[in-house]
Amino acid sequence: MKNLITEYPTWAIALCPLLGLGFALLLYYKDKRLQDLSKAVLVFLGFLRFALITIIAFLLLGPLVRYFQTDIEPPSIVLALDNSGSMVLSKDSLEVRAQIEQLTASVQNQLGNNYTVSIYTFGQKVNEGLDTNFTDPVTNISDLFESVKSRFANRNLGAVIVATDGIYNRGSNPRYSVTGINAPVYTVAMGDTIRRKDALIAEVAANRIAFLGNKFPVEARFRADKLEGVKIDYALLRGNDVVESGSFTPESEQDEKMVRFLLSAEKPGLQRYTIRINAVPDELTLANNQRSVFIDVIDGREKVLILGNAPHPDIAALRNAISSNENYEVEVAYITDFQNKLLDYNVLILHGLPSGDGNANLLNQMRDTKIPVMVVVSSQTNLGNLTDFGVRIGSSKNTLNDVGASVNSGFGQFRINENFNSFLSDAPPLRMPFGEWRTSNASETVLYQKIGNIPTKDPLLLVTKVGDQKSAMLLGDGIWRWRLYNFALNENHELFDGFFGSIVQFLSVKDDKRLFRVQSPANVMENESVVLTAELYNAAYEPVNEPEVNIVFTDETGKSYPFVFSRTDVSYRLDAGVLPVGNYAFTASVDQNGERLTDSGSIVIRPFALEAAELTANHNLLNAISQGTGGKLFYPSEVDQLVKDIKAAKSMQPVSYTTEILSSFLNFKWPFFLILILLSIEWFIRKRSGHY
Repeated sequence: MKNLITEYPTWAIALCPLLGLGFALLLYYKDKRLQDLSKAVLVFLGFLRFALITIIAFLLLGPLVRYFQTDIEPPSIVLALDNSGSMVLSKDSLEVRAQIEQLTASVQNQLGNNYTVSIYTFGQKVNEGLDTNFTDPVTNISDLFESVKSRFANRNLGAVIVATDGIYNRGSNPRYSVTGINAPVYTVAMGDTIRRKDALIAEVAANRIAFLGNKFPVEARFRADKLEGVKIDYALLRGNDVVESGSFTPESEQDEKMVRFLLSAEKPGLQRYTIRINAVPDELTLANNQRSVFIDVIDGREKVLILGNAPHPDIAALRNAISSNENYEVEVAYITDFQNKLLDYNVLILHGLPSGDGNANLLNQMRDTKIPVMVVVSSQTNLGNLTDFGVRIGSSKNTLNDVGASVNSGFGQFRINENFNSFLSDAPPLRMPFGEWRTSNASETVLYQKIGNIPTKDPLLLVTKVGDQKSAMLLGDGIWRWRLYNFALNENHELFDGFFGSIVQFLSVKDDKRLFRVQSPANVMENESVVLTAELYNAAYEPVNEPEVNIVFTDETGKSYPFVFSRTDVSYRLDAGVLPVGNYAFTASVDQNGERLTDSGSIVIRPFALEAAELTANHNLLNAISQGTGGKLFYPSEVDQLVKDIKAAKSMQPVSYTTEILSSFLNFKWPFFLILILLSIEWFIRKRSGHY
């Protein structure tokens, strides 16, 4: 039903025919030139002019047409196909492809005419369309369900069909993530639930970093299926050299063996270690007989000296926080017995220092070495000696004040955890000298003081950078209470340790003044593209990108892979595509003003071995998913019954949506044709009668 509405009052609409009548009378009743026309012609012409003016006047009021439109949405069907490697590792790939093709054809041909069928593949990520090559290195079924919920929210979703072996190694348990899909989920059980003969490496664990000269562990968990009493040999290799080897004999149909290798970090840089199981007769697959790990062997840690005026719990809190990062070696000393040279350290942290004139030697060493320093001010600190660090106190009453802290949201020298500010809101206060603190223009505030619950713009923690000299200044002590509060709140010290670790990292990192530099990822997974960026600067340290930048990757066998960077706005970018698994060294070069500039580094392409770690299909999981959503589990041979069940499902009903629509009357074409017809008829009659 359609209704005409307008924003003008009813009397305005009533004026339209009156206006039309007035024009008609004025033209055909008062005009003496038309007296020779018959009365019937005059009345007809008057009616034409009346209708014409009435319609035009009404259209000028901007009328709207209100009507209701009903749309019928047929049910949608989602067909999701597992594209991960495990689908073809335990069965003949041709058979699996044939089963997937039959399922797809049956769903499209038997359901596509009456329902909307959308096809997706899933594994590492969810992709729209039918493109199954079974090469995805991981399986994330929960990501599929989250994608369905997002894509089909407020849609008439009738059924979801998932063809998979039920093996997942990424994301949450799909049995719970399927909750929220308002449609039955029908699962097509692929793969084999019968365990076959197979010796495999189920898991490898190792620290990412080791330090030169230290020992480090690598642990491997071996598993043997259906190999009871069969001797299984294994070995650990560095490059092509066997470092350690051994064997074990399974004592049951499914047995596991945990082996711990203790290795020496003898060479700096990224080192590849491979754990290998020798093949046994008639085993299911060899794809899971080898795993590699990459260890970054670092030549020396950053040395941090915490130098205190006297023992204090803050010192222990800082030592524990910084030591949680393996890149730092922390030493604690006190000024009364400190005899070493500051040149032996990379970062200096002073607590309660400088405390008096007796610290002159310390201050001189700091000026000479330009060592990065962080000062924690306490009641023992001589405030007059703080001018060397970019702060001074204008007036002090030698009293201490309790202050809280809040993060400066505009600070950007290093990243601060987004939860740290809320942590500070209820953290215990610090004790700081009362007075008017003044900072240099080179200082940037990290934390502001907070008096009670009132935030201020007065600094509590600030950092300063003058040339190559970096420093940080915490104007109060008592941070040990923050670390305890962090543990009481979260049962860990992550917020506290991360924050003060970031400060030390800011202080220890040296500015990169090179004219040519390449940024590269340290690790790339085997199915990901290797992407690098490069920056080139002229003598005025302005970015340029006119010269051509070349790069050569070299793998462990000496094979070279040359590339040329593409230019971006003011820098360079290279997408080298997917490289084979291994350890690569690279050297990039560019010629600028007759000088060759180079930068080098290394990249590790890590293998994905998750898909081969478990090859026994989990049909129990699939059945639980289907039962929990009102669906059913089918096998590939039961596709026709699957189609019948979906057609008979109560969820496969069309849904009608009624929408109220307001449309301008001017959007309709017929009023304009009516006006044109009225004008044409009137013109034709007057023309024939000789009155035009």
